[in-house]
Amino acid sequence: MLKIRQEQIDALSVGVEKRFKRQMCLQLRAEHARETILLDEKQLAGLVDHGVAKAKFYKIDVKRDVADYLVILLRYGVNFEQRPEDSWALEILDDPDMEGGTKILQLETQFEKRESQRG
Repeated sequence: MLKIRQEQIDALSVGVEKRFKRQMCLQLRAEHARETILLDEKQLAGLVDHGVAKAKFYKIDVKRDVADYLVILLRYGVNFEQRPEDSWALEILDDPDMEGGTKILQLETQFEKRESQRG
């Protein structure tokens, strides 16, 4: 019987995460050129690393949701939830009963609402 040790599982997970991060850098460059134009490769990779870690912290763990969270970070800043005017965002992100996809939808809805009010 084949047995997989925990170290092997962990190594596979690290490899999957590295591929996802590389893919996200390419995707963000392609789909959000305006937001990424001032970032060199190292800065973009740092933003993706930081964003993936924050997504995990906020229990956003589905790849599509993490990708959407990275776009939010590009548009509104890597620490947008710490700004006083965006304190509502931290309430959404910290909600233990809300799924990651719902958190993303709530964030996007609130940002869109705010932008439409600005006119």
